[in-house]
Amino acid sequence: MLYKIEPDGHVRVEQRDLVDLALKCVVSDLRRAKKRWSKLSSKEFFHWSGEDVEWDPASDGFRFKLFARPDPPSPSIHDTVVHYDLKTHKMTHENISLYDSRTGDDTETLSIGAVQH
Repeated sequence: MLYKIEPDGHVRVEQRDLVDLALKCVVSDLRRAKKRWSKLSSKEFFHWSGEDVEWDPASDGFRFKLFARPDPPSPSIHDTVVHYDLKTHKMTHENISLYDSRTGDDTETLSIGAVQH
């Protein structure tokens, strides 16, 4: 959850679920990448997390790594860097790293929709 402290000292919720927003951002581009994923939904992922959060002063936002595993378990999203812009409240991502969650092997990296920061 992301909070904002107003000048008058009140605290309000800025964004409720950043990891869910990141997952939806990445999944929407995965659907465009390959025909077999055209119906992929973020609801198919039963485990996801955002890790290694870093402030990014150059872009006035922050970034973190997204990990997500669907059911059935492949392909899984691994180590995909996402960015949240505090001014626009938009989520973008870098290359999407996929791996086979059954074997742990990297399968491919997709650049569709990727924005390098």
